[in-house]
Amino acid sequence: DKAIVTDIAGTTRDVVEASVDIGGFPVTLLDTAGIRAGEDVGEVEKIGVERSRLAARDADIIVMVTDASHGWLPEDDQVFQAVKGQGVAVLVANKVDTTQGDNLHEIPTDVLKSFSAVLSTSARTGEGMDSLEDTIARIVAGGRSVPGGKSWAINQRQAEALMRSNEALERLIDMIE
Repeated sequence: DKAIVTDIAGTTRDVVEASVDIGGFPVTLLDTAGIRAGEDVGEVEKIGVERSRLAARDADIIVMVTDASHGWLPEDDQVFQAVKGQGVAVLVANKVDTTQGDNLHEIPTDVLKSFSAVLSTSARTGEGMDSLEDTIARIVAGGRSVPGGKSWAINQRQAEALMRSNEALERLIDMIE
């Protein structure tokens, strides 16, 4: 209910943001305009596409959603080319409830290999959604755990800040001694 949604390409302009809890982690989801090119892309849509590219560049995890009922389309390849190599990415073949299978066999092998996980879901029926949540939580946790069995995750900036803090504390201890 945060945006007007249609099946018409190019109608999504803004980045829609929602905060959720996934596996005990606060996660901010950004739903963006599709990333496409061509002569039929208007000026306003180009702004939406650029916002999508920036959101993908800054994301900790990219979740690329395709329509399983259509298989792998040239438009999917455009999005893939725009986001590949930008970090951790998960491929989700959605709408598996509307087709005989997820059509993952149609996706080129090199494309599949570039994703950290490949999942099939149905947003309508909820099929595969637990698996998607578990996958995101596992990636966010990064395999680290703290006493008490709780998982945690930090990004590069936070890791560097912790190392600087540790070094400062060590210098302080040396000064006190």
